[in-house]
Amino acid sequence: MHYMVIERFKDAPAIYQRLEQKGRMMPEGLNYVSSWIDHDFKICWQLMKTENFALFDRWIDNWKDLMDFEIVPVRSSAEVRELMSNKDSPSPPASAALRRGRQSSPSLSPGETDA
Repeated sequence: MHYMVIERFKDAPAIYQRLEQKGRMMPEGLNYVSSWIDHDFKICWQLMKTENFALFDRWIDNWKDLMDFEIVPVRSSAEVRELMSNKDSPSPPASAALRRGRQSSPSLSPGETDA
């Protein structure tokens, strides 16, 4: 399954220094696909893939001092077209984004915060 990980940087230079020194520090089974960073070096959108969502917690533990995380399950547009073309398919389920890094609940609804 693919996930869009939205990282909100607290200290971009420190993040890239750690990345240079230690690499991505991802557990086996959690795979980086690609990423994009805004021009202000404050937000990174990172596409990742895993069949074991629990691996995100192990990875985030390595970085939560330097960034906050939001994890959103995503589908490709081709997958969605196929789902929508199947007349017998139910409406797509609503899926909540999961926020990590701050004292956050893993079951927040979209737009909800735990402040």
